[in-house]
Amino acid sequence: TQIGAQTKTNATNAAKANQLAAGARDAAEQGTSDMVRMVEAMDEINTSSEAISKIIKVIDEIAFQTNLLALNAAVEAARAGKHGKGFAVVAEEVRNLASRSAKAARETAELIEGSVGKVKNGTEMVHQTSTSLGEIVESAAQTSDLVAEIAAASTEQAEGVSQASNGLAQIEEVIQQNTATVEETAAAAEELSGQAEHLKSILTRFKLRETGIEKQETEHRSNTVMPKAPVEQVPAVETMRV
Repeated sequence: TQIGAQTKTNATNAAKANQLAAGARDAAEQGTSDMVRMVEAMDEINTSSEAISKIIKVIDEIAFQTNLLALNAAVEAARAGKHGKGFAVVAEEVRNLASRSAKAARETAELIEGSVGKVKNGTEMVHQTSTSLGEIVESAAQTSDLVAEIAAASTEQAEGVSQASNGLAQIEEVIQQNTATVEETAAAAEELSGQAEHLKSILTRFKLRETGIEKQETEHRSNTVMPKAPVEQVPAVETMRV
């Protein structure tokens, strides 16, 4: 009975563990799906960062060419003398703006390059994490299958123990019936023994009738040993058949 109760408890716990394992498997699969989407997003960010880096390089080149044009404009303004003073001022401002643009483009390019490197590292880590999650999902699936088999085996064991318990109960019932039958048989045997003793005591009261030959031999022995005495006639007793 204790084994049956423990087996039922194990079967219940195995069923709960199977549910938890199935839930963990679903969660791991959901995490894998989310990780796949994250990998795709990181790849898109990496692509965008590379495109931005190219654009920044184009802006830097434009700033460099603008600076060259501003220098040429300043040279031409200097050659023009008085008439080129205003143009020289404009050329100087354009040159300053080109220098500032070039400086900002370089700084932005450096930041973009750093971001691209970090995005690449992050993408590699995300890929590794995705691979690890895939292995976790596979392990969770195997664990779920094993727990399901354990749950099924525990249920079968519980059923087997229940059947064994029922069989033992039937055996106990048969043993009780046999015990009662043996007690009844012993009582009947004891009663029969008493009846046999009583019949034996009754049979000792009876005497068998003498035959003719036995009667002559008895008379002959009596005549040779002592004077013949008058023989008292004993009423004949019928032989009793048992």
